[in-house]
Amino acid sequence: MIAFVSKIAKSYGRDSIRTHSSSAAFYIVVSALPLIAILIFTLTFLSPDLVTEFESLIKAFLPKEFYKEVYSIIAGIKERRLPFLVPFSIVTALWGSTKGIEALCHGVEAVYKTNHKTGIIAKWLKTAWRTLLFYLAIFGTLFIFAIGKFFSSSSIFITVIVKLRVIIFAALLSVFFTLFYSRLGNTSFKNHILGGILSTLGWMAFTYFYSMYVSYAISTANIYAEMGTIIFFMLWVYFFVNIILVGAEINKVINPSVL
Repeated sequence: MIAFVSKIAKSYGRDSIRTHSSSAAFYIVVSALPLIAILIFTLTFLSPDLVTEFESLIKAFLPKEFYKEVYSIIAGIKERRLPFLVPFSIVTALWGSTKGIEALCHGVEAVYKTNHKTGIIAKWLKTAWRTLLFYLAIFGTLFIFAIGKFFSSSSIFITVIVKLRVIIFAALLSVFFTLFYSRLGNTSFKNHILGGILSTLGWMAFTYFYSMYVSYAISTANIYAEMGTIIFFMLWVYFFVNIILVGAEINKVINPSVL
């Protein structure tokens, strides 16, 4: 076990995981607010009730203190309804999202040594496709996690999903991470299962304990005032990316064939 952890630690430093994590986290955080603005404007245009459902989805997932700040941002967006912000939000969200996912993918490819040089257009299209799939997977799993907020619990199917939502959420996220690793590693799905499972469990455990700490820190001794939420959110995203890349490192150490 000690030898295994030592190999992971050495590989972690050699593959510059901190650098890739910092880059990906920065761009993902930059794209978060514009993405929320786009969703609010779109959902408000379709139906005001959809905005309420979106707020319920966020509330079911984010730590309590995080949600308070996010809710105030959502309220400000709904109150102002500045249409000229939409083009700016779309450009910023697309730019930040694609750069963030591109940095994350480069991190995994650096671990697996599968970096390939491509043309600018092909590279952009590939990154845009990966970004779309990534966000569809994340929002899809979050929807499953909070599905009880949107449907009547009288349905047996929905009741079962609600009761087992944490298990279903973990299973879907594990499959997504495993597919993500196998696609970027260009090897069999089975070679990446352990890393996908451990990444999911590690992220869920970290998020649970980190949420408790953040709720306590913000509510009792937040020296950063409102900026505290942004700082804690940035750290959460940074460690989230770290956990994904460590999962790739685990796959590489256990299955050298992924190289």
